[in-house]
Amino acid sequence: MAIKILLADDSLTIQKVVELTFSDADTRLMAVGSGDRAVQALDDFAPDIVLADVVMPGLSGYEVCESVKQRPGGAFVPVVLLTGTFEPFDRNRAEKVGSDAIVTKPFDSHALQGLVRELVEKARTAREEADAAAAAAPAPPPAPAPEPPPTMTLSAEGKAARFPI
Repeated sequence: MAIKILLADDSLTIQKVVELTFSDADTRLMAVGSGDRAVQALDDFAPDIVLADVVMPGLSGYEVCESVKQRPGGAFVPVVLLTGTFEPFDRNRAEKVGSDAIVTKPFDSHALQGLVRELVEKARTAREEADAAAAAAPAPPPAPAPEPPPTMTLSAEGKAARFPI
């Protein structure tokens, strides 16, 4: 099964390098030039992993990461933040938004391939385990039956006393 990679980076050079890095048949790459476009692409493309530049137009990589992680199933979509060697980087913020890894540009293409494959495999395993645990979990006990409406039993004597003729 092909790995679907969403790359959000405003550098055409980085887009091309990542495209060449993942040009094999085992991957599908969608590259966008802004964080806004990355978030818009999440539903239609449904990536297995997101690579997001920390500094780019629109939403930052931190905000893209946060958006991914807050979506249903987003905990199982790894996000790798890309940062330039001389760009400001906030490690605490990266951890707070749930980043799975940080890669400094320029990067080694083979190392990036290995990292992506490792993170996607871990995420797939975690999702399968979560699905299996949910399926194996005992069903919640049935809700108790509602109390029947009160019944009134009238004897002939009680009826005569209540409803005189």
